[in-house]
Amino acid sequence: MNKQTIKTSIQIGAFAILGGLLCLKPTHVIHKETVTIYRDTCDSEFIRKISQIETGGNDSTVAENGQGRGRFGIYDVCVTGSGLKSLLGFTHADMNNPEMSTAVFWAMMGIFCHLHHQKHGMYPTYEELARKWAGGPNGDEKQTTLKYLNKYRTL
Repeated sequence: MNKQTIKTSIQIGAFAILGGLLCLKPTHVIHKETVTIYRDTCDSEFIRKISQIETGGNDSTVAENGQGRGRFGIYDVCVTGSGLKSLLGFTHADMNNPEMSTAVFWAMMGIFCHLHHQKHGMYPTYEELARKWAGGPNGDEKQTTLKYLNKYRTL
């Protein structure tokens, strides 16, 4: 089991959105100043593949005319949509910080899992989540995300 500690100034319960929405294996243990995220090997492999496709794992990336930032190429809409902008004051520029971008990435995966479960009565696979990351909440149903899926499968 991998362990990553995120030190950030947060209030207890501010990360409730993550714990409540994530359907994957990550568990968030909240302390006043520290969030410890435990992920199993599958989750680590999933996140590694996405960062490799997006930026080659480069945290300092600013791409797509400044819209995609950090290792996951996170857009400002993800920072806002994840709830972490209003909950913790995260900004789009913060997405070049690996801990903050990882928190936003997992929050978005949780939202995608929740929406997928509501629509289909089951949680998405990693491949479906990869397509959602490329094409939004319904990305797994779009033909335009098949190329992204093929890149994911080859890593």
